[in-house]
Amino acid sequence: MVCFLCYANCKSRASVDIFEQISSVDKTLKLYEGLYHELVREPEKEEVWQDIITWLEQRREM
Repeated sequence: MVCFLCYANCKSRASVDIFEQISSVDKTLKLYEGLYHELVREPEKEEVWQDIITWLEQRREM
């Protein structure tokens, strides 16, 4: 199973700890500096969506 996690980069290590516990070989963690909880509703939402789309397209080609 592939896994893509994206989080706002905050001081909590919880997101990194969760990511490290995922046993999938194909996993990606994307942290966004300065964003908050609703990444796809932030002013930078186009960047977030593009990262998601790019990640999915790369796996479609596998």
